[in-house]
Amino acid sequence: MDRNSPKLLLVTEDKISTAMAEYAFNVALRLDVELVVLFVDEQHAGLATADRQKALERFEAKIEAEAARFSAMAWEKGIPVTTIVDVDERESAIAQARQQDADIRFLLTDSLEWQDADTLRSRQGPCLKVLSGAS
Repeated sequence: MDRNSPKLLLVTEDKISTAMAEYAFNVALRLDVELVVLFVDEQHAGLATADRQKALERFEAKIEAEAARFSAMAWEKGIPVTTIVDVDERESAIAQARQQDADIRFLLTDSLEWQDADTLRSRQGPCLKVLSGAS
């Protein structure tokens, strides 16, 4: 069975920092993966369908230049990029993206929270996570 190229899902709000972009490009080149950028508007998650559609259109307009800038930088490095825009809770948007694209194998976010014994810990900055095969 032929498999498509594995992909790295970069999750952000409306901006991709220089540090995040460089980290994503380095990982993509080193692991030979494509990038999928997921811009998520969590502020308007849970709206009714009509309001959600309007919020999505406004959010798409807001991130258009950022998405184009990032895609151009990736293209210069020979890295394929797909962009997804969603108005939803972050975890739900990630799950939906993974359901739509089974080749997403890595997750890159700007922070990470995890439970360590009885303590909730967090880390800021680019955080890479290897995802299991099942979404």
